[in-house]
Amino acid sequence: MSQEKPKVFTTDPNVIESWPLYHQDKRRNQLMSEIVHTSEEKINQNSTATIEDLLEKTIYLERQRVKNEPWKVDPPNEALFWNKAKNRLEKYRSEEDPEARRERYQQLAKKIIQRYTSEILGSFNKNTFLLARKILTVSFKNLYGHFELRDLWNYSRAQTKIKEQLIVDGPIEHIRHLFSYGTVIVLPTHSSNMDSILVGYMLDMIGKMPAFSYGAGLNLYNNGSAAYFMNRLGAYRVDRRKKNPIYLDTLKNMSSTTIEDGVNTIFFPGGTRSREGSVETKLKLGLVGSVIDAQRACIQKGLPNKIFIVPLVINYETVLEAGILIEQFLRRSGKDQYIPQIGRGMNFLRAIKFGWKLIRKKNRVYFSFGKPIDVFTNEVDEFGNSYDKYGNQIDIKKYYEINGTINQDSQRESEYTKRISAKMSTEFLANNVPMPHHILSKMIIHLMLEKWHGADIFDILKLPAKEWKIPMPTVMKCGEDWFKVYKKFISHKIFKQDRTKKITDFAMLLEDAIENGGAYHRIKLFAYNNKSNELIINDLPVIYFYSNRMEGYDMQKEIIWKKYVWDEEPVAAKVGE
Repeated sequence: MSQEKPKVFTTDPNVIESWPLYHQDKRRNQLMSEIVHTSEEKINQNSTATIEDLLEKTIYLERQRVKNEPWKVDPPNEALFWNKAKNRLEKYRSEEDPEARRERYQQLAKKIIQRYTSEILGSFNKNTFLLARKILTVSFKNLYGHFELRDLWNYSRAQTKIKEQLIVDGPIEHIRHLFSYGTVIVLPTHSSNMDSILVGYMLDMIGKMPAFSYGAGLNLYNNGSAAYFMNRLGAYRVDRRKKNPIYLDTLKNMSSTTIEDGVNTIFFPGGTRSREGSVETKLKLGLVGSVIDAQRACIQKGLPNKIFIVPLVINYETVLEAGILIEQFLRRSGKDQYIPQIGRGMNFLRAIKFGWKLIRKKNRVYFSFGKPIDVFTNEVDEFGNSYDKYGNQIDIKKYYEINGTINQDSQRESEYTKRISAKMSTEFLANNVPMPHHILSKMIIHLMLEKWHGADIFDILKLPAKEWKIPMPTVMKCGEDWFKVYKKFISHKIFKQDRTKKITDFAMLLEDAIENGGAYHRIKLFAYNNKSNELIINDLPVIYFYSNRMEGYDMQKEIIWKKYVWDEEPVAAKVGE
């Protein structure tokens, strides 16, 4: 058994003044200078021609962004800044002295880096954080649970009730213990704009962990009240319109520097929300790679800061923007094959209906943590010690050493980053917690694809709505076999079980899926027609969105689908012959 390591951090979840995020805010100006300096140094390592190319590309892309994708949150002098930058670059090109020209380029690059750093870096305010706790507790309780007027002022009751709707699973005590031995990086799946604020709230109020820094899309700052809070809760701003190399490098350097500072951070490795609804398996490597840089820098500087990575899967009974997300995915992937759905927008009557559902319905959210690992994907114990796959304790310094010297090797560290990505993809699938409507939706999609053999999802979506139905005898016959496959996968620990623990057969799963699946959507996903004895599919695109949560497991290969195909005649009497 390993010996407990001495604690290197004095973080106390109950004492805000001990949190790394709190301390970082006290030296915000110094931190900005460090980020600018690091980014500037990396730029200056390039040749003069390369710096010129970087500037040219950045300025061109930014001027295109300002012209074609303006946002309300953009600074009022945005166009002026980039027009001046373009003129300066043209002027500096005519400088005859190579050294003077290089110096001018470096000065212009520094101005751009300073602008980006100021935009990206957030702040943390204790009083705002405490206020946000109370507002979010009351808001989330009434959003995800039954709305009750008394909960608008009864904070303690709302605090107790919210735990019935936000359900957490995984090695919480293990993770909580690691804050004394280093920095914790949580990597969640991403399917909703609610994810950032919900994960941050859950880690604080239910996980009893110190506050995390997290990235928030700059578009969210278009809302004045949201911007006020996010600016003061440790969020850093990410502008996904900006794809230029100087911005991306500044963002990565900000991430590395704050992690070196010991600030616990939330990254969404999928980069953006999963438009198709699936658990992400193709992950973005940019910000994830910053943890490799940060761990090396800590070792080189002799800092006792070990970095731990924790996977987290989020599952909603209702993803509020599911209809919009799947519409975007189908438009992009189907192109001319996809005929857009009509009437997805919100009008007065739909808003009333949606509001009524918020009051009357519940919507659970499941947070499933995986086992903590180090940045090289080795498992760690509660004291932060790393172990290889054979159970041997290891010193992570060796991953950075060549001939006994710790050095930077971009190619080697790129491979380490890919290793994290592969590990997270596996962990996301293993820690997924399918809900009844995910399981039913997956079965429904495959039944319909088999019914119209040779069709793809775009062909099915083109069918008239009257075809979006399945005889109940067919549903039940297939469902019984489908449920057996699901239970088999659970027993093999291919994914997790929580929501369906009390569900003992397919009939119970079907009832739960009809009642609770996507309960907040304006159109009920499924309905039972008693007269025709059919399962009615009201919103096939959204059902397809939820079915994709079961992608990556190949459950469908366990079923002989042609056994369940129905014909156009009344089926009730024929099934089971």
